[in-house]
Parts: sequence; C-alpha cells; structure tokens
Amino acid sequence: MPLIKIKTNFLFRPVLFSLLFFLLTASNLNSFASRSGYMITHVLLSTGRVYYSLTGTDFTALPLLSMDKPEPLGLYIHPCESRYVFMTTASQGIFRFDHEKNRWEDVTSPLFKTRSIYSRPQKYRKISAFAMDKSDPRHLVCATKHDIYESFDRGSSWQHVSRSGLGSRNYISSLAVHKKTLAAGTSFSGIYISHGHAFSSHNNGLPGEPYSAALKFYDEVTSLDLAENGALLYAGFATGKGLYVSRNRASWVKLYDPGAADRFGAVTAISVNGEKVTASIGAGLYTGASSFRRENIRFDFSAIDKKQVKGAIAASAETHPSIIYIDYTNAIKPQKSLTNEKKAIYANVPVARKNLSGLIDIIETCNFNAIVIDMKDDFGSLYFSTSNATARQVGAAKKPLPVKKILARLKSRGIYAIARVVVFKDRELYRGLQNRYTIKNSSSGLPWKGTRGEFWVDPFSTFVHEYNISLAKELEELGFDEIQFDYIRFPSDGPVHLCRFPEQKLPGTYKSEILADFLYRARQEISIPLSTDIYGFNSWYRFGNSIGQDMEEFARFVDFICPMVYPSHFGNRFYMTGKREDRSYRIIHDGGMRARAIAPHAVIRPYLQAFKLFSPTWGTGYILNQYNGARESGCAGFTYWNASGNYRIIRQAFQQKNRQP
Repeated sequence: MPLIKIKTNFLFRPVLFSLLFFLLTASNLNSFASRSGYMITHVLLSTGRVYYSLTGTDFTALPLLSMDKPEPLGLYIHPCESRYVFMTTASQGIFRFDHEKNRWEDVTSPLFKTRSIYSRPQKYRKISAFAMDKSDPRHLVCATKHDIYESFDRGSSWQHVSRSGLGSRNYISSLAVHKKTLAAGTSFSGIYISHGHAFSSHNNGLPGEPYSAALKFYDEVTSLDLAENGALLYAGFATGKGLYVSRNRASWVKLYDPGAADRFGAVTAISVNGEKVTASIGAGLYTGASSFRRENIRFDFSAIDKKQVKGAIAASAETHPSIIYIDYTNAIKPQKSLTNEKKAIYANVPVARKNLSGLIDIIETCNFNAIVIDMKDDFGSLYFSTSNATARQVGAAKKPLPVKKILARLKSRGIYAIARVVVFKDRELYRGLQNRYTIKNSSSGLPWKGTRGEFWVDPFSTFVHEYNISLAKELEELGFDEIQFDYIRFPSDGPVHLCRFPEQKLPGTYKSEILADFLYRARQEISIPLSTDIYGFNSWYRFGNSIGQDMEEFARFVDFICPMVYPSHFGNRFYMTGKREDRSYRIIHDGGMRARAIAPHAVIRPYLQAFKLFSPTWGTGYILNQYNGARESGCAGFTYWNASGNYRIIRQAFQQKNRQP
C-alpha cells in the first residue's frame, strides 16, 4: 500500500511572550509510544496550560512549568505507566509530571549542569536524547550532548554511563534502551550499541556521505527504537535519509525513503508495537506494518485519518481561543527577513589600504552592501589605533589603517562595515608575556605547537577573553556596524592529543561551553551586532566537542553565524553525485539547509568561495551557483572571500547575472 502523509498546520493566535518563546524553541520533539503504538505528537498551548494528545483527538491538560523562557524539547510517556509524563528541555533539565499529584517535579541531576566560568543563564546542558525502557518504567536514559546518564528510579537519581568505545567527541542525538542493551545514535559517526560493556559501532548499510577514500560521515541519527526484546533496532535519520531497521545487529535495511519531495525531513520519532511502526517524518505522521519473512522485509504504510487530526485541532481552537497548535517536527524554520541581508566581500589590510576605491566599486557594481575588513588578523596583529596596554606590550599594534576615514567613506555610500577579529589563533599574544597564555604540551610542559605558522592561546583563559573583547569594544567605538569573531575554536591540526589547557578550572567542561562563555561575555559588553565564523563542516554535522563550534550554543549570543562552506575545502569524494558543474550549488544550498536544521534559531550568512583553488569547474557559473545556493536555502546574505582581494570574477559573474532578463 502506498505511503500516505498527513500534513499539519499552525493556528496562530496572540499569546503571552513566554508561550511565543515556547513555540519558537520547541522545534524538535522526540516522542515515545504507548503500547498501542501512539506517540505524543500533538501539543497545544494556551495561557497557563499545555495540552498533549496520544491520538490527535483527546487532549490531556497539564499546567505549564513556572519558569522563565521555557525551552521544551520533548514529551515522553511510558507504554505501561501513564501516571508520569516527562519533559526534556534545552537548558533547564528534565521534569516529570505526576498525574496523581497533579504537579511537575524537577528530576534534573547536578551532573547535567552547564560548566561556565561566567554563570551563564543556561543552568543545565541540553538534553539531546532521552529514552525509556519498555520492559521497566523505572529505567530511563538521557544524554547531554556528549555524556550519557541512566536512572533506575524514574529519574529521581542519575548515574553516568561509561563512554568506552564511544569517545568524547561524538554528539549523542538519539537513544534507545532495553534492559542492558543501549543504542546510541550520533550526529556524524552512526550508531553504537552496548550490552552493558563497551560501545561498538553498528553502521553496515547506514546512509552516509563519503568524504575521501578513507573517510565517511553518517547522517545524524535523529530517532531510535528497540523492539522484540531488543532484537530489532529501528533508526531514523535527518535530512531525508529515511527509516532503517536491523535485526540482531545484521546489516541495516532501508524501510522508507522520503524521496526528493522531502529531502530535508527528519525522522524525529519512531514507536514500534509488534509489526506496527509509527513515525514522525518531516511535517507528517506515518504508520505502517513491518515484518521479516525469510530474511525479506516488508513495510507497507496505511493512512492516518486526516479529518480526525484536523478536527481535533479545530475543536480545540474553538474551545480555547488563545491556543496555538504546534507541529513538533524538525521542519526547517524560515530565517529572519532577508530584506536586510548583508551581501559582502572580504578585504585584508593591504587591500583595504591600497584599493578601497576598487572594493567599493565591486560592491556597488554587484549590488552588494557590506564589507568585512581585518582589524585583528590571523597572527594577532592589530591595524587600528588602540589604547590597549597588552596589545602595545606584546607588539600587536601595527601601522594602523585610517579607520575613521574609511568608515566615513563606507557609510556615505551606504555600505555596512564589519570588523573581523581573530581570537584564539594569536602569534603576538602567544609569544608575548613569557608565553603565559599559551596552550601547553602535556608531554614537555612547553608551549604547544601545532601546524607550522599557527600559534594558539588558551581558550579557557579569562585574560584572553578580556583582551579580545576590549579590542572589539574599541572597534565598536570607532564606528563599525558589526564585530565578526573568527577562529572561535580549538586547534584542529598538529598533535592536538598533547594539548593541555592550564587555565581550565572546571573539570569536564565541553569545548563548546568555554567558547559560548566567551561569546556570552562579549554579548554582555558589546551592543552592536555580533557574528562568528565557523568551520564549514560544523554547519553540516554537529562536531561540537571536536573543535568546540556548536551552532546551537553560539546562536544564543550572536546575531549571525557564518559557516565557511567553500566547495574547494570539502573532500574530493564529497557530494560528487550529480553534474560536476553543479557541485558548488549543491554544497552551498544543502549546507545552508542543514545549518538551519541544526540551529533553527540562528541566522546563517555563509562565506562563499571567490578563489580558484581545487575547483576544476571554476568560472562565473561557479560563483553564481554559490550565490543561488545561499539564496535558495534561505540564508541571510553571504560574504565572498578572496585573500588577495581579486574580485574580477565576482564582477564578471554579477554583471552577467544583471544582464539576464
């Protein structure tokens, strides 16, 4: 029987600000089923209450949590015990609603606390995954991005689960548990399974994208469910990769492929009862039957009553006029208005000093409206008049640009001026002050050295934070429209396993947490817009604990996130399916869509490639493909990068575009 998809609609009505925030933050709901196969997929909000439905028709009312700016992620109910409903959140932990006592109980462990040197508002780490053992309602598991915890008393107490075999860098995006069997889905490394001991990977047959001859990334595992006493494992994936099943750890077999019509629809929930499978995929709800017959798998979908679901929504809206119906899916939300998008080019100091007129001409010819100018470069050198004592002491202050004159000229032409400030890669501060603020080599105790020509200071150092923020404040006072922080990350090249961070005060701090601390502090002290550049692949997959760039966290503090998605910088086997000349479009477009799915509240403004390196299809089409990819994925502008300031190809491309009817 062909699959039938049920579309759902939003009913917008005035609500209190807190409820609007609830709506905006609740973009990903992982659900759990009752024994009859139902999931919590319908949630209604009204002033003071939340209504949920397992069927789409009968709604149960719960009081809203009395918290500032609630950030719920999911609601869960056990197949055998309807007394309790669990709610996971993005920064406030886990709550358990007791129907008998008619109240919410906080069941968050101190283990989940955010590590922050500045006492940021986020009290707890995001609960990135949650699951309930169908065989025992007391047995729960959850993840806080990179750590897994287990409870045997319905969440009243939690203990850490060993990550042996799983590693500390993997982002846990989904979980399933049955007795001692624990399955963990990750954001880029596939699925790992533990039977009470170390985790081991189980990826044969899973969807993924080859990066090079030796490296392959797996699509984010957004949902898992164990059935038949743990023998069957179902897995759902992000960005249109569909639904898979594996029996007794044999190779994975695809059950459902959303196809081109829903290329970015995530399988955000799976529940299995016997042969009945129910799944939330994209913006729709599906149900079907799955069975094994002599090694063959059958998966036939049947319809969910569309009128019944819509009727429940309409009836609730009539009864409760202030209610909003929320479709809890991983659907990609629209960006902020693109009418004020920033279309920019980048300029280093020599180019800005010698050829500002040429840069302005490029901007105006191409109908752009912004420019990014180095103020603190990749070596830590400063090119503006600074009163900062540390900058002068370490020799960072170089011959300044006439910044005030440049800004006055740009403003007179309506050009938005962005100051680029490189943060943690800083040769001048590394060498100065007796190497006081460097990362140390754990073996020798000497300043750590990475790739030749790169000098890194300790991201945990509050002195380093204050130094860079004070420089940014000076740039704000000079009149820049925006501060753009670059190299907001940990080093990625060289013997990174030997890195020791002497300024780290809180054990177990995620790398993303200390970077978020820096941005939080900057946001407290700088009033103009902030942006941050990130490595392109960190907008493709969640690599948060590798070099620390976590878009979800960064989006709390900055106005724009700028992934450097240069097609030339991806592996030589990456995204090679399809016409070669369209690869630059595919990478930029899908990169934008994936970035917006990972961080739906971020405003994405990617860096695009304006240099020929490793680009056999280079030309005006290559340039315009990137432009079209950024626009059609809904990104809020872009910045073309050419280190030498040679933008002739950009001029040619956009003159060609402007001549087209």
